[in-house]
Amino acid sequence: MSPSRTKSFKMPKLSVLLRLSLLICVLQASRAAEPKKLASRVVTTKYGSLRGYVTTLPNRQWRPVEIYLGVPYASPPIGSLRFMPPVTPAHWRGVRMVDHFSAVCPQKLPDVKNETEALKRMPTGRLEYLKRLIPLLQNQSEDCLYLNIYAPALDETPPEMAKGVKLRVSLALVPKATNDLPDDSDEEPRTVATVVAIAMIDDKMKIATTQMEHVRS
Repeated sequence: MSPSRTKSFKMPKLSVLLRLSLLICVLQASRAAEPKKLASRVVTTKYGSLRGYVTTLPNRQWRPVEIYLGVPYASPPIGSLRFMPPVTPAHWRGVRMVDHFSAVCPQKLPDVKNETEALKRMPTGRLEYLKRLIPLLQNQSEDCLYLNIYAPALDETPPEMAKGVKLRVSLALVPKATNDLPDDSDEEPRTVATVVAIAMIDDKMKIATTQMEHVRS
């Protein structure tokens, strides 16, 4: 997972972002409803081996999903690395379990406890979104350079599809921000500007949009 060359980045279409956000919400709900089932396979990267877990979605027409949470893509930007460009992550021995979220980058969260006051600064939809999001952003740290990877569970992949297939992983950057607050808002416009890095692979092993940066593993 070495850093790719700098390229001009175009934000994926809104429909793609909405689908990714919806998928994350569904996955979070399914995780809360059932115990985690470890993935049957171990994924090997140039930095070490990983094992995630499999979750089943509510809709039976949707295939189970393999989830790998907190996969490091760079060394922690702390100490002497704080003001340096991202550095290759250290290698690890054995199989690394990646079944829980890592910390998010330090940020000031908006105060939405007083809903009446909050609604003066933002629309109802944004308030409801933040109420669901903020509890997930309490664990903050400078050590936050990690990926969350979601892919179809290969155990459920038809043999003719899985045989000889090399999965191409791309990043979809989904900003969780309050950028649409009114200009007179007291809130910091970039508050909750956490970026969720998601690797999406569809049934045909093609990416929904080509306007994304690639990750090599």
